[in-house]
Amino acid sequence: MATLQQNLSTVSLYDLTPQIRGTNYFGETFAVDSATYSINSAEIYGIRYGVLSNLVFRIYATTATTAPVPTGTALDTGTVDASAWATTVNWGGASFGGALSLTSGTTYALAVNQNGDIGGAFDRFDAYADNDAAYANGGLISTSTAGSSWAWSSQNDLFFKIYGTSGGGGTTHYPTGSISGVSYLSEAGWSVTKYATGCISGVGTLVNAGIPITY
Repeated sequence: MATLQQNLSTVSLYDLTPQIRGTNYFGETFAVDSATYSINSAEIYGIRYGVLSNLVFRIYATTATTAPVPTGTALDTGTVDASAWATTVNWGGASFGGALSLTSGTTYALAVNQNGDIGGAFDRFDAYADNDAAYANGGLISTSTAGSSWAWSSQNDLFFKIYGTSGGGGTTHYPTGSISGVSYLSEAGWSVTKYATGCISGVGTLVNAGIPITY
């Protein structure tokens, strides 16, 4: 079950409303100060004005500096229909695949942008943020160049929530050795065909049974 892992959600502290539109992306870096977990979804706090396209939520690795910013391609991506977002300030977000494992002690970045403008100059999404350094494990990130370069602020923070499932993605392990006379000498030797033989044969007899597990 997904639970709240990292967040800055005391929205009464808000001082800033960064505008997400066009080439202007905003987000927040966050350090995984809990155990490793698989990320399920992310949310931000904000309001829609006018007609918008999708909002795209991305998770990035960050540069190993005291001012971490996104680096490389996105590790995972989720999309939400921004036109359906409330025209009153509210929480909302996007889901991820659940396969990305975020490692304890590592800093990542959540970045949000519009997937192309479909409205006029006053059609935008305003995210809510704080300028009192309220979140100790990260800072607000921004770009005006669609991610070709980023800035990081230790003073400002985007309101955000990260949900995940404790334990991370893990590694799948398969039965080995001999099961009901069929040899499974290694994980590499396991196949769909062999797995399919783990079925009930006759009455109450389980033949070549094995169950892959992840840990």
